[in-house]
Amino acid sequence: MKFVNLCRYIDDLNRVAELRPAHRQYMARLDSENKLWAAGPYEDGTGALFIYEAVDLEAAEEIRQADPYFTGDVLASSELAAWSPALYNASVIDASP
Repeated sequence: MKFVNLCRYIDDLNRVAELRPAHRQYMARLDSENKLWAAGPYEDGTGALFIYEAVDLEAAEEIRQADPYFTGDVLASSELAAWSPALYNASVIDASP
């Protein structure tokens, strides 16, 4: 089951940048464990979207709470919700903007 985590960072983007290496290492670990379906920052740099693969909301919450961005208190907001992709276009995944 997929869970979307919509995040907004605190205003101190330097603090977010300090935690970015640890956060990316954590994301790489999730990816290697098949627990991360997609992830990426908003274009304006104020937040990010993460899509986790987890058996239930409790497992998704554990993923979120172990993220260095969460433990480092750089998230002004973080909304976690179950998500069911009904349709996606696989041909645009490799397309360049």
